Amino acid sequence: DVASVSCGNNACAAIKTDGSLWLWGEHVTLGDGNPFTQVSTPVKVMDDVAAVHCASNTAVIKTDGSLWAWGYENSSGDVGNGTTEPVLVPTKILDDVTAFCSSGGSSAAIRSDGSLWMWGRNDYNQLLNGGQGNASINLGPLGVQSLQTVPVKVMDGVTAVSTSGRTTAVIKEDHSLWMWGHNYGGVLGDGSATDRLTPEKVMDDVSAVNCNSGITAAIQTDGSLWMWGTSTFGAMGPVGSSYTPVKIMDNVVDVDVSLQTAALRKDGTLWMWGYLLPGEAGSH
Repeated sequence: DVASVSCGNNACAAIKTDGSLWLWGEHVTLGDGNPFTQVSTPVKVMDDVAAVHCASNTAVIKTDGSLWAWGYENSSGDVGNGTTEPVLVPTKILDDVTAFCSSGGSSAAIRSDGSLWMWGRNDYNQLLNGGQGNASINLGPLGVQSLQTVPVKVMDGVTAVSTSGRTTAVIKEDHSLWMWGHNYGGVLGDGSATDRLTPEKVMDDVSAVNCNSGITAAIQTDGSLWMWGTSTFGAMGPVGSSYTPVKIMDNVVDVDVSLQTAALRKDGTLWMWGYLLPGEAGSH
């Protein structure tokens, strides 16, 4: 009776079909006012949950569209409650949220009107606002404010977002893919290693995007999977690195990248490659 699951940083979260949220793990903050707890069996945290994202912190979208977040690791302000202190109980951040992601200290949410809101780490202008509202925070390497502790509106007309902490990727309503931020290993896909303070269009006809660990993967509307960036663990498949998009395979409906890549194809088969696949330790 589990509807969805999310895991990250030694903690896991599951939503049951009745909308209840359950948490467990070696290093988990349950939202009960206590910091880290080791929980070997799932503990019920709240009801009426539609989606969950478990990374350095935990965030949920409730059935009424409200976004709630909490966690101990809030030094980048990625919980979004206006502080950089641990947040030990679920705290309401935004209303009318349809999608959320968080990674590497940056968080992003899409609201029902298509507006994109971001907060947290901003040292490469991945929030596009220069950290307005946090004038006391030190400047990052590109001369912009390094943190944003409350959500700020970034742009309109967004249908999907992925953030890897220092890099942001969005799909707009016309299916165009735009990226900006840190360009380590060519992860922005523009043929260079130059960091970008403003969005640059990467490709058209994109239906899904995921960026993480120096790699970006995009699925086009025809089901083709394209990847770019740099991986030393085989997560780019047949290509070790590429600063521009490279076609990997066809008939893909979903993709997730990290040190490994997992692609779900239209026929229901799951394909994986990269670092330490189950039963194939060390293979690519």
